[in-house]
Amino acid sequence: MTQTPQWNFREMMKGEMNADPVHGEFFSTEALDSLAAALVREFIQNALDARQGVDPVRVRFVLGKTDADSTSPYVDGLRGHVQAKDSGVKKEVLPDADEPMSFLGIEDFGTRGLRGDPTHDDEDIGASAGHRNDFYYFWRNLGRSGKGEAERGRWGLGHTVFAAASRMNSFLGLTVRDDDGRKLLMGQSVLKIHRVDGKKYSPYGWFGLGGEQSFVLPVESPALTDHFCEDFMLDRSASPGLSVVIPFPDMTIDAGSIARAAISHHFYPILSSDLIVEVATEGMSEALTRDTLRERAKALFIGKEQQQLGNLLKVFDLVEWSLALKPDDHTYPNALPAGKPSWETVAFPDEKLKELRDAYEAQKQIGVRISLPIQEKKGQPQASRFAIFMQRDPEVARGEIYFVRQGITIVNPSAPRERSVRAVVVIENGALSKLLGDAENPAHTEWQERSEKFRDKYEYGVSCLRFVKNSVHGIAHILTAASEQRDKDLLKDLFYVTQTADEGVDGENGNTGTKRKTRRPPPIPGIPKPPRFVKIDRVAGGFKISAHPDAPAQKRSIDVRLGYAVRKGSPIKRYVPEDFALESSQFTFDSIDAVLTKEKNRLSIETQSKDFMVKVTGL
Repeated sequence: MTQTPQWNFREMMKGEMNADPVHGEFFSTEALDSLAAALVREFIQNALDARQGVDPVRVRFVLGKTDADSTSPYVDGLRGHVQAKDSGVKKEVLPDADEPMSFLGIEDFGTRGLRGDPTHDDEDIGASAGHRNDFYYFWRNLGRSGKGEAERGRWGLGHTVFAAASRMNSFLGLTVRDDDGRKLLMGQSVLKIHRVDGKKYSPYGWFGLGGEQSFVLPVESPALTDHFCEDFMLDRSASPGLSVVIPFPDMTIDAGSIARAAISHHFYPILSSDLIVEVATEGMSEALTRDTLRERAKALFIGKEQQQLGNLLKVFDLVEWSLALKPDDHTYPNALPAGKPSWETVAFPDEKLKELRDAYEAQKQIGVRISLPIQEKKGQPQASRFAIFMQRDPEVARGEIYFVRQGITIVNPSAPRERSVRAVVVIENGALSKLLGDAENPAHTEWQERSEKFRDKYEYGVSCLRFVKNSVHGIAHILTAASEQRDKDLLKDLFYVTQTADEGVDGENGNTGTKRKTRRPPPIPGIPKPPRFVKIDRVAGGFKISAHPDAPAQKRSIDVRLGYAVRKGSPIKRYVPEDFALESSQFTFDSIDAVLTKEKNRLSIETQSKDFMVKVTGL
């Protein structure tokens, strides 16, 4: 076995299947806004999963540079593969050979480290012994996760974002394990099938000690691991956990983008004192804690991000209020009936409903906790709960809804936006967390009903998923719905008929069997009915406008304004461009003898004949 660590890429055999890695595509930064956000979310998710004890998990990000001589052992043997014509690495971002190495180090503390036998190359070995092999799943596995129902990840793909964040598509990792204290150093490179000196190599390479059949083992020499920590400004000593070093990080990753991502996506575990995030550069270090989160947010979200800052500070208020609640401070609806869950079947006791409505109307925070049984196919129902904390705010145009599953903020769950509402939906450990985790995409940014790991796995699985996604909308609808009880005297002073004392019907005036006789006031003469020029008919996905049969035959100018229905105020006046735009590809227009002009929510129609017709679909 070679005792000097080096990079090792396996030479491919003739006839071997040619397949380049595609898992990086799962981590599109569109939903997360930046590569830094994807990186921060993935590492913190793994750290929270590996938490040991009750103390907060501490995650440290450090940005620095080191000279080429010090870092040459970590890149020698790698450059030739990365610089290959077909490696998949963009040549314009490759660092020069004599360029000092910029790096990003990420460490977690208060965690267990990567347990498991590093010589295992198959998940069945660890499983047969009844032990979890974190080391195997992190370094030697893609697409298959060893995480259980109480943990956040499901796909076994997340750690590939570490390579994607490097301009050399590579990263290094050092772990100290809590069970045996071993300190292990290894590295991984994720390229494409490539050729070096005429030989074809596999996309994956490992840094470590070369063994039989290119099976690379981690470095354990204290001299080498201590030197590694010194070179990259790591705090890792004997404290259990994982440290990852990303050489030559993407140019968009800096201290500001890392801190903003941690605040935006992990404010809940920070405010609940489950997480502390540190961001350090040479000569500077700052910590994001429950006590410092607000001030750091004010300093980091500036300029165009001021509106986002205002929203976040109000969300912080809501979260802190919710964390101070006791179990009896929540409102609980009546038990859901058995079967498919639906918000149409949710009901609160009358006195609790009135309290909720009064608080909601007064723009106070409210907390509701829902019990939702979850059942896997061929399994038994398991009790599970989730909480909705919300507040009405007329200044919220489109609604701000944050879904938090065990500290992960789901960015885009395709939940209906509820106007004038700010809400945080919290799903903690349990069967519901497992169900939602199975429905998440690899980047944990959305819930997918047709996910392979979710589809057909649960009884009423899709209904449970939609029940959670629609929770804010469902509660808001209950709190703003009109009372179903009929008030017969509500409009008696405006609309009434005269009747004699002995006239009436059964049970209404004391007489029985007597037909009511009323005297209607005579019609007021001299006021003709207004003419009708157009008629509007509903069609699938939209509406149709045409001439009314009684309309005179002449050209007309018709102005149509559209707006989403609102509970209060004018739908037209409360329209905002983010709602929709008629000129977008969302809408389809069919017309006969009409000239159309579309702008935002306004449709202008110039008719050319009495037989004109305009049909709009896409709503």
